[in-house]
Amino acid sequence: LPTSDDAALVCQIFLEEYEKGLGKNEQPIFPNIIFRTKKGINRGENAPYGYLYKLACRVAASRMNPTFMNMDADFNLKYYNKGIIPATMGCRTYVCSNVNGPEGPNRRGNNAPTTINLPRIGIEARGNLNTFWTLLDERLILAKESLLHRYEVLKRLKMKDLPFVIGEELMLGSEGLGPNDSIDPILKNGTWAIGFIGLAETLVALTGHHHGESEEARELGYHIIQHIRDFTDQVTVETHMNWSCYATPAEGLSGKFIAQDKKRFGIIEGVTDKDYYTNSFHVPVGYSISIIDKIQIEAPFHSMCNAGHISYIELDGYPTGETIEKIINYAYDHSNISYVGINFHLRYCKNCGKTLNEHTQNCPTCGSTNIQGISRVTGYLSLDERFGQGKVAERKDRLSHNGEHSPVYRSV
Repeated sequence: LPTSDDAALVCQIFLEEYEKGLGKNEQPIFPNIIFRTKKGINRGENAPYGYLYKLACRVAASRMNPTFMNMDADFNLKYYNKGIIPATMGCRTYVCSNVNGPEGPNRRGNNAPTTINLPRIGIEARGNLNTFWTLLDERLILAKESLLHRYEVLKRLKMKDLPFVIGEELMLGSEGLGPNDSIDPILKNGTWAIGFIGLAETLVALTGHHHGESEEARELGYHIIQHIRDFTDQVTVETHMNWSCYATPAEGLSGKFIAQDKKRFGIIEGVTDKDYYTNSFHVPVGYSISIIDKIQIEAPFHSMCNAGHISYIELDGYPTGETIEKIINYAYDHSNISYVGINFHLRYCKNCGKTLNEHTQNCPTCGSTNIQGISRVTGYLSLDERFGQGKVAERKDRLSHNGEHSPVYRSV
């Protein structure tokens, strides 16, 4: 967020250069860009740097970056009002609260995450909610114990084992540590994240419907994730360390967990009948749903998942900057959502650099078949051919949230 014209100029030039791409219109995969919005600064009427927001939307319409983070969401605003600017490392790491030192993201990170296979618990519960809650509590305790074990191992490391990150005092808590001192103070300022995958499939196993289909399932979904958040809050008090609830992006786990469960339980319709579990709290990618409904359903999960979260809007074809601006404005004006990415299938000719707006295998300018596709996997852009097996299947199922809800990646 710019606080001066000089800072705004840096932001402007960076976005304009990113928009140009690399070489012959090649898409930069990194850096992963996040544009923070705040009413009265760069969004809303008379915002002095509103032109940067419009520029960011325009760049996102051609480059799929930046993604957008809402400083007016209440859980971000409470820090902003203290003079702390929240930040997120993509969907992976959101660090703000701190029971052992200064709040905020500066010089801090997540020490380690672990992820609970929610669909397996849903299957094992056999439709009995009492059994489900009992099993979930058991897995939460196991997750806590696994991270505490990791803490005991990691704190044996000494400053001399990490001479740059710790020796140069880059991390909070490293101040004044000698070569043989434990890195424990750094770990105490970091976070421990308990994540989850496959809420949608869990709800199908328990109720027969996922949260995009049924209000009853939706309320149960909110209850389940709030239960995980309440557990991490409780463990924070008990251990006097920073614990948080994580909406796991699961590039690899989405395929690994379901493969294991297929072997164990067989094919269960709506649960194990694919090659992936749905990410975290997301509405299934193959479900026809409007932009507005998806935002409204997923928004409440953002405040619960204080270790990291993201919601995606899939669009069929390249949007305009104005379209993206309308989507983000609706999301931020009508919900408490924080972090949003706009997805579409980005394709260009590697021979001449022409952007391809149609689902064709030949460049309309030079006729080349040397076409490069770019998709977003979890929070990051990736070359089409570099998706893992589970994510390849997930991408194939993705339907757009605009238009006729058609397959977005039919040209892959």
